[in-house]
Amino acid sequence: AARSGPSGPPRLPHPPRGVLFDIDGVFFVGDTAIPGGADVIAWADAARIPYLFVTNTTSHPRSYLAAKLAGFGVHADPERILTPAVAAHEWLTAQDRTPVALFVPEATAAEFGDLQRAPQDAESGAAAVVVGDLGEEWSFATLNRAFRLLTAEPRPTLVALGMARAWKDDDGLTLDSGPFTQL
Repeated sequence: AARSGPSGPPRLPHPPRGVLFDIDGVFFVGDTAIPGGADVIAWADAARIPYLFVTNTTSHPRSYLAAKLAGFGVHADPERILTPAVAAHEWLTAQDRTPVALFVPEATAAEFGDLQRAPQDAESGAAAVVVGDLGEEWSFATLNRAFRLLTAEPRPTLVALGMARAWKDDDGLTLDSGPFTQL
């Protein structure tokens, strides 16, 4: 069991080999910092415990997340942030699945920078169709294009960056990309 010292983080019986830190809901909620976040990172750095930030957000790239964390006093190198887009990029590269058709916000598309992309108006010819949270950018034409790409021969691989049906926004539940990836 962990024991707390007079002040500061708990003393652990065995130091961890590494830590995964979720971002949203752990270091901030919306535009509000959660107290102690910077202290936890300082503790991990001082204890030389390797760590990685992880998130399931598909609407923002690592650079945005690093800047947001920095605004709350938490230093996060973008290379130490794992997002679904980063994982998808690595998988697509390893599987040699190009060209890709991206259905993600423009800022998130930058995470796929070096992959060959299908033309913006293509309705066939993609080796993979990547779907993330486009928010207000979803339209019938966009959904129909994704559908046509996915039903074209040869069939491309569907890469869903998230499977959640909804997420809680400041104004209530908001539709996420999960429902768009279920055929």
